[in-house]
Amino acid sequence: MEKPDPLARALNGLIKGKWGTWVINLGLVPILILAGVLLPPISAGKRIIEGGYTPIGEDHWSVEDPDGTQLTVPPEGLSGQLSVKLTSVPRLNFLEGSAGKHLLKAAESLPLYLEMKSPLYLISWRGAMPRAAILTMPIPNDAEPYDTLDLYTWTGTEWQWLPSRVLAADDVIVAELSSLPSSVAVVQTKPLAQVISTAVYPGQTIP
Repeated sequence: MEKPDPLARALNGLIKGKWGTWVINLGLVPILILAGVLLPPISAGKRIIEGGYTPIGEDHWSVEDPDGTQLTVPPEGLSGQLSVKLTSVPRLNFLEGSAGKHLLKAAESLPLYLEMKSPLYLISWRGAMPRAAILTMPIPNDAEPYDTLDLYTWTGTEWQWLPSRVLAADDVIVAELSSLPSSVAVVQTKPLAQVISTAVYPGQTIP
């Protein structure tokens, strides 16, 4: 009969004993937990390194805000490696100027004929600017009439209009973009007050 290997017997005793339990609890279990966090599908390490940016490619062709706003870059729109981040600033915080100093000028420069209806969506990217992208935004509440809804972007110096179309049946606004704007908001265009002027000469009365 073959005698048990002394080394194997010692290791077996260590594993079954108090020291073995400590090794498993303090060593093996944390390693398994860490591996589960760092490896797919969680991939926390990769997410931390990317700082919230989503690589656009076979795994993800779009980024989405919790309210349903979605930015999609189709395969034919890519011009190189691209990572995108989509965030939003609550409308009230933006309008009252409490969203940060970097957005204060944008809030102060919003024209009087534009009534902001949505949050301000901020788009950041790393890599090559895409040739095409599709922005889909839910129609905000209390936004009727829909034919006065538009999309505007803050360029850093002024608000500019973005071409878009309202799909009332789907309750969304869609913009087909040739480049990524750094920000987007849904606004309602209000009519401008008409101003009539005329020249009045000395001695002349206004009828």
